[in-house]
Amino acid sequence: MGLGKTIQSLAIASAYYSEWPLLIITPSSVRFSWRDQIIRWLGKPLNLNLTHITVVNSGKDIMDDWDSFNSSPITIISYDLMSRYGKELLKRRYGVVIADESHFIKNIKAARTKAATPILKWAKRVLLLSGTPAMSRPAELFPQISAISPNLFQGGFHEFGLRYCSAKECPWGWDYSGCSNMTELQLVLERSIMIRRVKADVLSQLPAKRREL
Repeated sequence: MGLGKTIQSLAIASAYYSEWPLLIITPSSVRFSWRDQIIRWLGKPLNLNLTHITVVNSGKDIMDDWDSFNSSPITIISYDLMSRYGKELLKRRYGVVIADESHFIKNIKAARTKAATPILKWAKRVLLLSGTPAMSRPAELFPQISAISPNLFQGGFHEFGLRYCSAKECPWGWDYSGCSNMTELQLVLERSIMIRRVKADVLSQLPAKRREL
């Protein structure tokens, strides 16, 4: 945490400004923090102000004011609202998507994962941010991996589970809760789709810690 995921993701998103609209899916508690960071870092470079950002507070912001919602270049929405209004978001055809704390879509059977997956697969550019990538529970990584790089593991979840989740067949079905070949998995991910940083790697580049009330 605190290693610069937000500013890095916004810098990347700004590089693909021509492919916007931009969707940011985030825990509800930090929606307005994202809005403030957009203004701070992208306001002057992209000539953005608060009128360019829609922070979705309820379904009314989508359903009752569709024209305004549909024309906003930046949408910030919580995972809970995204799972309820996924079809409407899909109509918007976001070209760039940032999913903050992407471990929120770790459960392949969860409604939020099912809602997020088509949105992520449609977008040209997708950034998944997480401070807890769950390398010890690789089954939780698969929905995120398949959403942004569906061809990386072409055998599907079961083959992935056999290779990396120490999958075992039980009387009630298959158990994918284990882990196996983790060095290989980390190498594959880091050479294809994952950038992982720890504090020791970037500590000298970080500014002094600030606390805001």
